[in-house]
Amino acid sequence: MSDTTAPKPFVFVLMPFAKEFDDIYEFGIKIACQEVDAYCERVDEQIFTGSILDRVYNQIAKADIIVSDMSGMNPNVFYETGYAHALGKQVILLTQKIADIPFDLKHYSHIVYQGSIKELKEELKKRVSWCIENPDESIDKAETNLEIYLHGKKIFPNAQLSVSITLDTKEHKFSASFAVHNASKRICDANTVQLGLITPRQFKGEPASSTIQLSKTESIHLFPPLARILPNAWQQTELILNIADVSELINEKLSFVLRIFNELGTTDIPYNLTIRLKEEV
Repeated sequence: MSDTTAPKPFVFVLMPFAKEFDDIYEFGIKIACQEVDAYCERVDEQIFTGSILDRVYNQIAKADIIVSDMSGMNPNVFYETGYAHALGKQVILLTQKIADIPFDLKHYSHIVYQGSIKELKEELKKRVSWCIENPDESIDKAETNLEIYLHGKKIFPNAQLSVSITLDTKEHKFSASFAVHNASKRICDANTVQLGLITPRQFKGEPASSTIQLSKTESIHLFPPLARILPNAWQQTELILNIADVSELINEKLSFVLRIFNELGTTDIPYNLTIRLKEEV
């Protein structure tokens, strides 16, 4: 029989107090915590005596989990987040824009929600739930801070990429070269991460490849298993697919999704790709 009187995990939120962040907090962060049975507060919701700074430090020390929204590079939030890290707290970092992540924090994974409260809520639920289940572990252990490049061009959400690739016109094979960069300060364990590429129906898997039909219009192709990647190291991988009709590809803007599987679930990075073909004789 479960102990229903046990206190819920306490999530303390560090973020700017500007009005434009109110909906992000109320309908994104707070709802996400409630849906995984955690209790969430900001300091401006609390009644207390003494200085607000002392109260913030007190609540950081008492919290089970810290959620920090780094959007706008607010110096108070940065300082308070540093204090939470110094205490060894489980810290989940958020930001609306990648550009707001300073150099010293780029090796820490962030939820980049780009103003989407729905996306923020779903990603935050995964991380808060993981922290509750693993109270003595840093969230960095579950995060895979990987940067993926296609033919030297970084894949990021809603990127508009254009690449020239080799196409074997006799066998109708599409060969794409990917580079994987471990941008964290931790070793990326190959046993805890898998990459997949969701493509339009024109792309068919090689007989020996792992391809799963998701719908009438899309398939997911699983990459070859990655080896262990050291901090700040790179690894090359290749995906070879068959093309049913070459003419459908030339200069067309196609929708792809890079899917990253890890302990937290899945992260999807949608992007568009215009393909310029280089024929091999």
